[in-house]
Amino acid sequence: MYYPAKITGSEKLSKTLYLKRIKILSDGIKEPLPFQFLLAWVPGVDLLPMSVADFSNGEVVIIVKERGEGSRALIRLHSDFLGVMGFYGAGFKPWGYKRILFVAGGSGIAPFFYLARKACEEGVSVDLVWGVRGGDELFNPRSLLNTVNKDTAIYVATEDCSTGYCGRASMLASRVIHENPGKWDLVIASGPQGLLREVCSLLSDTGIELYVNTETLVKCGVGACGSCVLKPHPLLLCKHGPVFKCRDIEGFLKGGGSA
Repeated sequence: MYYPAKITGSEKLSKTLYLKRIKILSDGIKEPLPFQFLLAWVPGVDLLPMSVADFSNGEVVIIVKERGEGSRALIRLHSDFLGVMGFYGAGFKPWGYKRILFVAGGSGIAPFFYLARKACEEGVSVDLVWGVRGGDELFNPRSLLNTVNKDTAIYVATEDCSTGYCGRASMLASRVIHENPGKWDLVIASGPQGLLREVCSLLSDTGIELYVNTETLVKCGVGACGSCVLKPHPLLLCKHGPVFKCRDIEGFLKGGGSA
């Protein structure tokens, strides 16, 4: 079921990332769990799965990366109407942990902000390792963090070596974890499949719980079409995920992708 919605705010965050605020024009929308997602329908163009970067009073925040025709059309919308469906996925509430390290690649940072806010409400701290290819893809993550997240540590990696750590997010995450033993009891990686695969491999000997926020093709959002099966596993991203333990989707992660 589509809900009518309207773009209420737009902001260019960096060279490749854009923020959109979308007001859902329907009563009874339930607050999503961290890592649940919506499908945004750009009329006449495409249906796009989008992570929830924040949600309050029927307004959802998303972060869009320009990838193709659909995302370009969504970026161009200003004060326009669109349709949304959701929220989908099982979500993830890691409230039994003390301190989480969120490892993001590129636009994989999107669900970090909503997770950080909800975690803070539960007394759980969240830190961030964020990696991008070039420094011009960066923005200041603290500008979107709730003010109560004052103790959040942010580590930045760029592959062009222009800002922060010179290298990939997975490598920086491994470094900070080994330099701070015992600081984190959970790692959640989010972004391209290659990044997820590297985090699961590089951190497998740390004794820390490892989860990944997966991405794949999503069409219906309810498990009917089978487009989001994480082959060779009998798991659907839209019903069982998008967050999984590394060990539960090893075959999917080894299937390819770039970090």
